[in-house]
Amino acid sequence: MIHTGTELNLIAENPANLLGVSPYTDIFVSMNKDNIASVRNMSDGTVKSTLKGDTLDIRYVIFSPDENALATDIGNVISIWDISTGERTVTIQLETDSIEYVEFSPDGKRLLSSNAEGLLQFWDVATGSHISTLSKRARLRNFVFSPDGNTLISGKSSDKIKVWDINTGGKIKDFNTLSVKSFAISPDGKTIATGGFDGLYLWELATGTLKAVLSGHHRRGINSVAFSPDGSTLASGGGDELFLWDVESGARKMSIFGHTNGVAGMALSPDGNTIATSSRDRIHLWDATTGEYKKMIYAGHWSLISDLAFSPDGNTLASREGLRVYLWDISNATP
Repeated sequence: MIHTGTELNLIAENPANLLGVSPYTDIFVSMNKDNIASVRNMSDGTVKSTLKGDTLDIRYVIFSPDENALATDIGNVISIWDISTGERTVTIQLETDSIEYVEFSPDGKRLLSSNAEGLLQFWDVATGSHISTLSKRARLRNFVFSPDGNTLISGKSSDKIKVWDINTGGKIKDFNTLSVKSFAISPDGKTIATGGFDGLYLWELATGTLKAVLSGHHRRGINSVAFSPDGSTLASGGGDELFLWDVESGARKMSIFGHTNGVAGMALSPDGNTIATSSRDRIHLWDATTGEYKKMIYAGHWSLISDLAFSPDGNTLASREGLRVYLWDISNATP
């Protein structure tokens, strides 16, 4: 489902038939009235390819970072499709029908699947063969790939940050953290930032060594952390506070107070000039240089907006509410 400040183009006759929009390139997938799923160009709606096979019950699609493939799930079956031809190249049959999450690794060579019980499995995109499975006891809910795609970093409230080897499914190390509410990995893959009730920390990923303790947040803790695209700045938010930090020195660069209803999600624009934060049903845009409040987007979501992400050109902002993803034309957001 897409929301923008102005209508840019009609990309689906019914928003419910929009299955997914690529965050990497100018394409989307939609289902027409005859239940045919097609990959289309965003600019003019022309068909790039039509998915050949059973697509009626597809809930959503995930695009690979290399822009060559997309993944879909129907019941307990994950399918991988060639974007240029619409051919199904791989079918992965899972033992469970409770698929909750599917994601490509940053290099597009591996696929992650998660079920409702928190079981994570990794698959080879080219062959569909099983690579590894994390412990069923892991029950992970929050996780990110390392930039090289070889490890997975996970964390959950009142637990440690864990680093997993994707190729073996084994745990590499634990970080001695408490009450992790949010964490992020730097673009170069060397540093992890963690925030929670007990503070804000920077860790060296390779060794698990604590690099810095960033002080100043209210005791209610940190709800969200995010690195700038160049990795030089860390943004952290909690309560009505929004802070920017110099990653190299650990010094606080800026303090912004008065955020309405607390900070839930956060993202920095590719040029580093804009911070987007979410609180309940609203998205707020801030000037990262001056701290000035720029715009507000009334999202109208029924539940909490948990994740935010900018498009590569910085003109579009994506927000997630449960399994729904919304796209916003930020240049036309309400001042």
